[in-house]
Amino acid sequence: MGKILWVRPKNFDFSYRYIPILKAITLNMLSKGIDIKTIAEVTGLTESVVETFLTSKER
Repeated sequence: MGKILWVRPKNFDFSYRYIPILKAITLNMLSKGIDIKTIAEVTGLTESVVETFLTSKER
C-alpha cells in the first residue's frame, strides 16, 4: 500500500473552504488504491462523504 502523505491535525477546522482541498486529497488517495475506510479515518470524513467524492469524479 502507498504511503499516506497527509494526516489531519487535531484542531483542523472542517469549514466549507477546505472541501476542495479534502476532495483533492481524497481522490489522490483513492487513485493510489487506498480503501475508503482508511481514507475516512485519516481525513476525518465519513465514508459516505468519501464515496460522494468518488461518484462526483466519475460523472
